[in-house]
Amino acid sequence: MEPGNAALQARAEQAKAQVAAGRFTVPTTMAEELAANPFLRAGDVARLAAIRSAKDSFR
Repeated sequence: MEPGNAALQARAEQAKAQVAAGRFTVPTTMAEELAANPFLRAGDVARLAAIRSAKDSFR
């Protein structure tokens, strides 16, 4: 979705490490989510719909 988003890449790596260690990936903070979650930064309904549509057809 956002290949240049370093926060998203770091969060994904952190989540993989937590899962591998048998730990939960939640809770998190709103600051981490705002940096890594494109749905929270959509800005308007049209952009959110576009992101959601892309997610639904991601392969």
